[in-house]
Amino acid sequence: MRAMAGARGTREVAAGGGRLRRAVADTGTRAVADTRTRAVADTRTRAVETAPKRLAATKSAFADWREPAQAGFVAGWPQRRGFNRPRPRHTANRPPMPRPPSPHFTSPPPSQRHVGRIPARHGQALVEFALVLPLFLALLFGLIELALIYSATALYDTAAHQGARTAALDATRLGNADAQTEALIRRIVQPLFVAQITQIIIYQSDATGAGPTGGAEDVYDGAGNALTSPSWPVASRVSTVAAPVYLGVRITYRYTWLTSFIGATGATLTLNATAIMPLAPEGG
Repeated sequence: MRAMAGARGTREVAAGGGRLRRAVADTGTRAVADTRTRAVADTRTRAVETAPKRLAATKSAFADWREPAQAGFVAGWPQRRGFNRPRPRHTANRPPMPRPPSPHFTSPPPSQRHVGRIPARHGQALVEFALVLPLFLALLFGLIELALIYSATALYDTAAHQGARTAALDATRLGNADAQTEALIRRIVQPLFVAQITQIIIYQSDATGAGPTGGAEDVYDGAGNALTSPSWPVASRVSTVAAPVYLGVRITYRYTWLTSFIGATGATLTLNATAIMPLAPEGG
């Protein structure tokens, strides 16, 4: 019985100690929570009470800064073009900030500034354009002229070759071989408007390709009219295998300049196209 009573007493003491510890912990927690709540409430109360005073002090400081700025700095700012434009609402009462001085350029005073003056670089570009434009146009039209001259040379060389071939083949069969040759030449060069035929010479040549010598030759103008009495009639053009005869055709033409500033100088360009063909031998 004594042992049982001792054990019950021990359990009761332990349970009482646990309840005491829990009570102390709960009391401390509530005390800390109450202290924090009172501190937050006191801070909010002081902030609400002092807010009007801080707002009034801020307004007073802003008014003290704005009035001297509007009366002095803004009134003396140079009235140049672009400074009187309306500003955004949040910067309407704020004076413009001056630019820091540049070590390489010093702005002249307002009295020496020229409002509306065109910058010098525009005039420089205009002068450069005036100097380069004639050179560019000369190069452009020069290339066009060279292309047309090359085209005329190629076409008239072809016409001379075809005319000489026709005259050499028809010499023994047709009495009007020269007329056929002239008509063929004019038909070939007709599309080329920058070059005109001035003279066609049908003459007797040799194996070396000699040019006309003023002997056996027939001379015609661009329209096919004879300029001299024929000295080498078609009937006399006889070629054999043992003694071949060569026929030559020379076309003289004048090139007309396409660009007016070259043609205004009065310069003319006369070119020649020549072809040599052997006559078809009789009986061959």
